[in-house]
Amino acid sequence: MIVRKSTYRSLAFLQRDNAVCRTCVEAGYPLESWPVRAPIGKQRAYLFGQAPGIVE
Repeated sequence: MIVRKSTYRSLAFLQRDNAVCRTCVEAGYPLESWPVRAPIGKQRAYLFGQAPGIVE
């Protein structure tokens, strides 16, 4: 189980936790689409979102 944090020391730590997160699956939600994330070195913004599921 991933422990949720409200702050991270760096973007790399946040990306690491996002890559292995299973919180929704462990809560019983069907995983019909995978998260969309675009980490690029030295970027000034961070894109993180959820791809649409089969209903959207």
